[in-house]
Amino acid sequence: MKFHKYADLFPLVEGDEFNKLVDDIRENGLLEPIWLYLGQIIDGRNRWRACKELGIEPKTREYDGDDPLSFVVSLNLVRRHLDTTQRAVLGARLEPLYAEEAAERHGAGGPGRPIKVNLPELVGQARDKAAEMVGVSGNYISMAKRVITDAPELEDDMLRGELPIGQAYEIVKATNSQSARADILREVQARKANVTQTRQIIADTIGRPAPTKESRERAEKSAVAQIEYAYETIRTQGKLVKSPELHAKWAKFAEKLIEFHN
Repeated sequence: MKFHKYADLFPLVEGDEFNKLVDDIRENGLLEPIWLYLGQIIDGRNRWRACKELGIEPKTREYDGDDPLSFVVSLNLVRRHLDTTQRAVLGARLEPLYAEEAAERHGAGGPGRPIKVNLPELVGQARDKAAEMVGVSGNYISMAKRVITDAPELEDDMLRGELPIGQAYEIVKATNSQSARADILREVQARKANVTQTRQIIADTIGRPAPTKESRERAEKSAVAQIEYAYETIRTQGKLVKSPELHAKWAKFAEKLIEFHN
């Protein structure tokens, strides 16, 4: 059976995790059906593979709604425990799909013409929707796109949770050499380096001067100022609007600033 492109947004389960899934289905049966859309699997590739290995005919169910993309993403976000980096990569994968949907709705292609999914307004709308869907900022998605575009070999490391997006972004900014990136990546992962340590590893590897004390202090002051602004906005807007949603929105923004700074 073929896999729908939406199913491929998420990585396949391998190794011990897949073996545990096989054992669970062997003992308890297939508890959740395989979801199909237009005759292809949109959710349940791993369950389907496990059933195939066990020689079991899996139960299937056809999705008949009008938004299969959001359906697949919602199912997997609930099921999987994704960190910020993994969500940013997923958002980067979602953005062109949402842009394509937006272009179709707006008739951007016109009769007999290809649909243009790179129109600025469509890209912006798509990024915002992807960010909202996966629960990260648009900035994180832009960073993930830069990494995936310039250093596609790093995508799997980010998806496996082995390379945080901040470190990946620093590596990509520093060099166009894939061999240099590989050397830096090994050191970063071996040391479990944070962003600051990654910059030093980059400097040691490619001979680029590490940030000076003054430049680091300026960056830290800037980050602190942004965080303070976020919290001040929460306090001020809360008095004016009394909105729990606004509190949650700005609290999440402040949290992401702190996480990225660290």
